[in-house]
Formats: sequence, C-alpha cells, structure tokens
Amino acid sequence: MTITKDQRALFEAAVVDRMKESGFLEIEIRTECLVRCDDGYQDEIINAGWHYWNAAVATTEPSKPVAEAVKVKPLYRHKARGTIYELVGIGMMQAANWEEREYTATDDPVAGVSVDMREVAIYRSVDNGAIWVRPIEEFNDGRFEPEAPLSGGEDGK
Repeated sequence: MTITKDQRALFEAAVVDRMKESGFLEIEIRTECLVRCDDGYQDEIINAGWHYWNAAVATTEPSKPVAEAVKVKPLYRHKARGTIYELVGIGMMQAANWEEREYTATDDPVAGVSVDMREVAIYRSVDNGAIWVRPIEEFNDGRFEPEAPLSGGEDGK
C-alpha cells in the first residue's frame, strides 16, 4: 500500500488532538512525538500507532453510500423480543474515554478495556425506525437470526 500525505496528515492530526486533551502543547507533540524516521516515527508508541493505522487503512474497502453497498437491507429477528431490524451497516466505535469494565468474583472493578475502534453493528427497528448500535460480537453471537425480507414496495421487496 502506498502511504499518501493525506493519510499521514490525518494520523498526525489525530495524535495532536488526543495528546492536547491530556494537556500537551502542539509544539511539544510535534517536536517530541511526531519526529519521523524511515517509514514511521522515532517514538515507539506513536510508531506502533502509525503502523496499526496503515494496516487498518489497507484492509478497509473504500466506503460507499449504504444504499449502493446494500440494495436490499438484510433483516434480523431479535430472538428474545421477537422484533425485526434491518441491518443498516457495520461501523467503528470512536470513544476516547469509554472503557468496558471487567469485574472480579467479588464484584470489584479491574482495569477496563477501551472500546475505541471496536466494530459495531448499526441496525434500525422495522416497527418504529429507532436506530440501535451494539458490538458486532453481540450482534453475531446468536441473539439475532436472519429473517425473510418483508413483502411490499415497488419491486416486491
């Protein structure tokens, strides 16, 4: 994959924004963390983030409008409620300070796991149009089952 100036600029802007939230000045960030070397950065953590960023970009298909990507939206029935949802698409959670907490046997919280950049299913209720989002693992763990397309509409779908 060819690295473009736009990709590098987007990555550096994201690093600057996140580090500014922690109180760093932009000049500090650019002179101490974003010093380039070879195809990466001198700072090990920033360098790892850069290579992860590029791997994610390389595996991502160019985005298309949902209407083009999915002509007939797949329908799913929530097994517990029996309600029907159309899968709008798969997205990525972006959450700077949101962690999924784990607990010990005595219900004491332990270190959390960031949900930032976790894949999510985005789906809409056929009944009332409400939009829902949940981790893709939960959407695919058996809570939902495929449903036959609804009849009706101009093309019989």
